[in-house]
Amino acid sequence: LAEAAAAAERAAKEAEAEERHRAETARRKAAREAAIAAAINDFLNQDLLQLSSPFAQASAGLTPDANLRLRTVLQRAAKRIDGKFVDEPEVEMKLRYTIGYALQGVQDHTGALAQYQKVIPWFQETLGPDHPDTLLAEQRMALTHRHLNSKTGIRLLEQNLEKHKAVLGLPHAQTLATMNGLGTAYWATTQKEKAIQLFEQTLELRKRHLGPD
Repeated sequence: LAEAAAAAERAAKEAEAEERHRAETARRKAAREAAIAAAINDFLNQDLLQLSSPFAQASAGLTPDANLRLRTVLQRAAKRIDGKFVDEPEVEMKLRYTIGYALQGVQDHTGALAQYQKVIPWFQETLGPDHPDTLLAEQRMALTHRHLNSKTGIRLLEQNLEKHKAVLGLPHAQTLATMNGLGTAYWATTQKEKAIQLFEQTLELRKRHLGPD
């Protein structure tokens, strides 16, 4: 009985220690995520949004422009990342990813590509080559290539789609989005038959797995 009681006490202490360890790990993770969010928010406010005003532009040594275009703001912000987060690579890469995607949205594909080329190797190393975020980043880079060089872009999209199928599966929404992107690339390069076939397949899969709405 004494041995059983001692074993139960040890088990209880081990469980308590494990619970404290989990709580401390969760606390540190939450603190780290909060610090990263604060750093990103500070950069977006100080280095991106604030530079939209003529006064802030002049203060930063830039030629004031009251009608500054979003593309220019993003391009300037991208340059200001360099050397700013030497000890915070996670902050730097999340910012580059966000700005790269925004540049892609305003049709600056060369600028977007420059950001993705820095982000993706870091994603592959830290998250892993099969992580959904890595696959999505590679998909977005392939789409930028498609606008700059259709042949390269299509090849990368085809490879990315195969990775999505293997890792996430065909019904996954991210896989279906990649299929749609490849179909658009086919259509833009006059491969109409391949585009239509892929669009039809994508539509059927989306209806089946995501619902008609």
